Amino acid sequence: MRSRTLLVAGIGAALITLAGCGGTNISGSAGPQGAGGAPGVPRIASVADLGALVQHNASGKTAAHIQLAMTIPGAGAITAAGDMKFAGAQSAEQMTMTLPGMGDMQTVMVDKVVYLKIPSSLAGLAGGPSAKPWTKIDLTGSSALAKSLGSTANLADQADPTQLINQIAKSGTITSVRSETLNGVATTHYAITVDVQKMIATTGAGSAAEQQALSGLGVKTLPFDIWVNSDNLPVKITTTIAVPGMTGGGASQVAMTVTYSNWGESVNIQAPPADQVGSN
Repeated sequence: MRSRTLLVAGIGAALITLAGCGGTNISGSAGPQGAGGAPGVPRIASVADLGALVQHNASGKTAAHIQLAMTIPGAGAITAAGDMKFAGAQSAEQMTMTLPGMGDMQTVMVDKVVYLKIPSSLAGLAGGPSAKPWTKIDLTGSSALAKSLGSTANLADQADPTQLINQIAKSGTITSVRSETLNGVATTHYAITVDVQKMIATTGAGSAAEQQALSGLGVKTLPFDIWVNSDNLPVKITTTIAVPGMTGGGASQVAMTVTYSNWGESVNIQAPPADQVGSN
């Protein structure tokens, strides 16, 4: 049971890192305004202004390197690193993640299809032929694993900064703005508190299952912190999200940290060779 939980949580982590840039519009000004902030730091009046600033500066970037850390109740800490390509419906990602006590799992997502290369300790859980190192999973399929992943599939854009900020634009309040050095990089740190009920009322907060998860956990506010560099590109985001059914039971609060680097780098993400892939 724990092995399947780790596998599902791991794939969910991979989905969380996949972002679809270009389809999100955030109302607000992309220029400095408002009050507060340190000297030389762009000043903003609202979360929507912050989102517009980030979106304006990220719009010309087609890819980024990311590192992800998630703490999932019942599964432990999952870490991952890889590249994302922002191309709307053709967005793609490739990741290597470490599942606690299980080993490394490789994932590739292209054309909205997931390919897995799972640790030998989890062989057979994905349901693919053991002779094939990679397993292809159609997230809309009827297999047991596909159904298990159903509640995580809609998290695919959760690491796209513009998607995240857009979701909280009308329900979040900036509580502090300060200059910080993060891994040797000068950044501006925006701390935000999100009113959960207001988020549900203004955006729907995703699916009905996600809304029920938030209500069921009795969560009233969620933390959201974003660090941007001198080019106003995100270098780190931390937040806590409520996820229904991630570990096979009720809702869970999942702590997530995503770091970004190499914005605009060239990446080449392709599906594994067909003769190395089995179907789920």
